[in-house]
Amino acid sequence: MKRRTYLLTRSGSLRRLNLIEEDAPPPGDREVAIDVKAIGLNFADIFSILGLYRAAPRRNCVPGIEFSGIVTARGKDVTGLRVNDRVMGSIRFGAYTTHIVIDHRYVIRLPDDWSLEEGASFIVHSLTAYYALVSLGNIQKGQTVLIHSGAGGVGLYAN
Repeated sequence: MKRRTYLLTRSGSLRRLNLIEEDAPPPGDREVAIDVKAIGLNFADIFSILGLYRAAPRRNCVPGIEFSGIVTARGKDVTGLRVNDRVMGSIRFGAYTTHIVIDHRYVIRLPDDWSLEEGASFIVHSLTAYYALVSLGNIQKGQTVLIHSGAGGVGLYAN
């Protein structure tokens, strides 16, 4: 199967994003193949493209850290997901593509009443807010938290 992917050959500018066509690999034993229908656009994506995000590769990076879509194939060891399931997921980088092959543990079924766009904009913001408040902040019942930038995605979930 062919896929179209936005490849950032060198960070620093949106002009360096190149749309390429390549073969999509088949899923491995613990992987699913997903027809990507929507992607999230996060600060990390923009910062990666501009070369301001240290975790991003400086060359030959496919931006994008969250997505939603339809499962098109699955590996023999995948349970809990089926072909044609609507899913959402997170990937370190690589969501700016038409087809993703990813370990099934990074994908969950989309709730029935959610759109694909809602799924593609949920995981990174909600996990970031949870990680900040619970894992890092150790928030406890009765404590007060000041949430800066409460109108952004992470701030909304933190509220």
